[in-house]
Amino acid sequence: MLTAILKIILCSSLFIAIYYLFLEKEKIYRFNRFYLLSSLIFSYIIPFITITVQSAQVKNNPQLIIEETAQQIVLSQGDRIDFNWINILWLLYAMITLFLFIKSILAIIKIQRIQGEKRSYYHYNIVLTEKNTSPFSFWGTIYIGKKYVKNNIIDPRIFLHEKSHLDQKHSIDLAIVQLINIFTWFNPTLFLYKKAIVTNHEFLADEAVLHNKFSIKEYQNLILEEIQNSQNLPLTHSFNFNNTKKRFIMMKAKKTKFSLLRKTAGITALAVATILFSERIYANNSVKNERHQQENHITAPEYRKEDSKPISDTISPRKNTQIKDNTNIIPAQYPDGLMSLRTKVSKIMDTGALEPLNGTITATAYLHIDDLGKMTNVTVSGNNETFNKEFLKTVTAISNETAWKPATKDGKAIASVLKLPATMTFIRP
Repeated sequence: MLTAILKIILCSSLFIAIYYLFLEKEKIYRFNRFYLLSSLIFSYIIPFITITVQSAQVKNNPQLIIEETAQQIVLSQGDRIDFNWINILWLLYAMITLFLFIKSILAIIKIQRIQGEKRSYYHYNIVLTEKNTSPFSFWGTIYIGKKYVKNNIIDPRIFLHEKSHLDQKHSIDLAIVQLINIFTWFNPTLFLYKKAIVTNHEFLADEAVLHNKFSIKEYQNLILEEIQNSQNLPLTHSFNFNNTKKRFIMMKAKKTKFSLLRKTAGITALAVATILFSERIYANNSVKNERHQQENHITAPEYRKEDSKPISDTISPRKNTQIKDNTNIIPAQYPDGLMSLRTKVSKIMDTGALEPLNGTITATAYLHIDDLGKMTNVTVSGNNETFNKEFLKTVTAISNETAWKPATKDGKAIASVLKLPATMTFIRP
């Protein structure tokens, strides 16, 4: 999970950096809107994309050995695992997420409670407020103070500005960003994304006004007059948006000959990030073709070339070892028995991701099972990072869908840890 979070932050940082370096000052507002929204969403998808890469074949395929008898480390009710900071972090995450969710709901309620006269103006919903509310739009409605309406006419520049926000459905963009922010508030790039998206929305709205041949200078003066009444409610588009300097610059900007090149840079960044940050699985045809042989071999001891001892025997000659010598303790049990667990691990685990090695690699999984038979934690240690990762992923997937029979002491359910070793041996011809 931590790796995925880091990849998300790195991807989104790369994409927003590309925007500010190459795209922000180009008059390609519609492309920039597409880039900002798609790159943000894509940065959350890329870490979970799996790319299968064909790896070099090895003449002698490695054999996966799951030890026939797993060790049980039994924890009595008085013997608790060290304080688990993960639970505290999850609690903190839940509290902040709930706070942001409630805050967003309250912001929407605040907007909906704005009192005023509801009208239809050129087939658009308008709310005229008694207060001198600076014009802003939210979803399908424009909110505006009555002082802006003279002889039942709204200044066409203001109306066209807010109308463009509604026509182009800018509120959807803000809602998506807000939703992502609620659940992934720990991503620091979201602030930059929101700022860039809102600014680009204003560029689009200003462009819609100026396309109707209004004077740029008079339009800028109108914006400056409204700056003092700024309110900028969350999830809304205010006519007097405070990023005035950038807006004024872009009103006079011309489309450059580098626009296409800069668009290409943005698309290329998406493709490169997909390759760099996606999950890779190394497929080996010989490994896939010998899968059945591996599964059958697991139930029998494998002999090393250099000696005559079975590998499974050399790892752990003990069976059902317990930390405490207490005959009243019954270890936790997999529903269909440990033999079924071993077989399931061997079928699911993808060993094709391992690069050809010489020698033996080992890993040990520790499954923490509480007194209700629920797996609360899984850790893996071993001498090969890729092997550890695949073993952890496999054991976690199996345990998450399993209701264990908890260990018991004197007939009372207690917490325990199942120690499950695994071995793979690569033998050169």
